[in-house]
Amino acid sequence: MSFIKTTLTDKKGLGSKKEKREITELAVCFALSFLFCGFSVGGGFSPFGATFALCLPYEYIFVSIPGCALGYAASLGTVDMLRYWGAVAVGGVLRVSVAKRLGDKKSQELSCVFSAVGVLVSGAVLFAVRGFSLEKALLLAGETVASLCTGVFFRRSFFLVTVKNKAGTVSVQDKILLVCSACLLLLCASG
Repeated sequence: MSFIKTTLTDKKGLGSKKEKREITELAVCFALSFLFCGFSVGGGFSPFGATFALCLPYEYIFVSIPGCALGYAASLGTVDMLRYWGAVAVGGVLRVSVAKRLGDKKSQELSCVFSAVGVLVSGAVLFAVRGFSLEKALLLAGETVASLCTGVFFRRSFFLVTVKNKAGTVSVQDKILLVCSACLLLLCASG
């Protein structure tokens, strides 16, 4: 991001609308990563902060991951916090590995899968330590699917909000996606 170099090297501060917009987007990514960590689904699972942090483009990850880490520290107990930190670590390692082999674009396209794999692996490790049951396995499967689906919603919604549409309109499918994303997050935020 060019505004970081400009801000660090130029004593004049922020000047252009583009720089102000980029700073605002980074602040919103940090805040949303923090807030989504407090949203949970049945059984107390909370994959949304990790999913949001991992599904963002690379230029936003350096603020979303710290926001996610702080959000989980503020909203969960130690064991669950470490579990979701592990999910972010696993998903991040997968994303970087794929980016090195197949490129950033492919890594971004698969970021939803990486977040779901991170949630699945960290949950499986936790259940291996705490004990396994059919109920826990079904809850973990549901959480993994929720992570995958919300990752798709987050990725597409983020693109729609941050990238100006050349035609100036949003398609019906994208409007449905945005409404579903908002309803899902409101449902999770309600407890």
